[in-house]
Amino acid sequence: MNISEDYFHMAMFFVLGEMRKTFIIVFFAILCLSVFADDKKSLEKWAVEQRMPEEIDGVKIYRPIIANGKFSFGDYVNLQTKLSDMSAFTRALVFAVNDLDPETESIEAVDFDNKRFVVSRALTGEDGHNIYAFSEAFQIDGGSLSFMIPEIIVKYKDKLVINKRVPFQKLEPEKKEAHFAFVEEFSLLNSQFIAKMIDAIKNSNVEPIKDLTAVKAGKVVKGMNPTEVLVTQGKPDNITESGKLTKWMYGSYLIVIFSDGVVERVVNF
Repeated sequence: MNISEDYFHMAMFFVLGEMRKTFIIVFFAILCLSVFADDKKSLEKWAVEQRMPEEIDGVKIYRPIIANGKFSFGDYVNLQTKLSDMSAFTRALVFAVNDLDPETESIEAVDFDNKRFVVSRALTGEDGHNIYAFSEAFQIDGGSLSFMIPEIIVKYKDKLVINKRVPFQKLEPEKKEAHFAFVEEFSLLNSQFIAKMIDAIKNSNVEPIKDLTAVKAGKVVKGMNPTEVLVTQGKPDNITESGKLTKWMYGSYLIVIFSDGVVERVVNF
């Protein structure tokens, strides 16, 4: 064998070696992409495969919509009522004001023109260990109630009793039972709130908003009814009655005095 043949064989060995390396790298890349693609689809596949009950104790359960590997909470309900959108919106808002826990929850924003509002909420799980913090938007339009939650944070203690804060987008309910339990528990808790809101819209007796200009300005004025004061200032800290007079106390800055269900006097401090 001469020198040129040696160089030829060496060159061929090198080329084949490089081709083998390239093949291994390409194969590994394709394998990784396949695994990641399967992982991305696994949440959607898992969601489709679930056959969870549509109702629990008579409450329709609104579970998350899952697309592109992410959770999305939102839906709409045909209220099947003859109420005007403004009347339904007022009842929904009054319900929220009265039902929210003033220590941990609040009305973040109200848009009277478009009949929508946003609430900041904190739901506690059945055992008191899990807390779900989130904001939820509600809107009344065309006789339907729609709601949407952009993000949820679950706060809990792990096995080592260490406080955890995990966004729902990072949960893996298709892989971890604890994460599946978070999704189901939250879905039930929020669905119960929505069911109560729908019932309030259909059955509560709420006076209409008459002085929308003052309400939108956030002012309490003489002649307002309790509904207008509630949606303007929220739930009072204290209520006292004396004869025909009823006093609503708001901290140390406001007293609203009603006479026969109408604001008679407003005392600002």
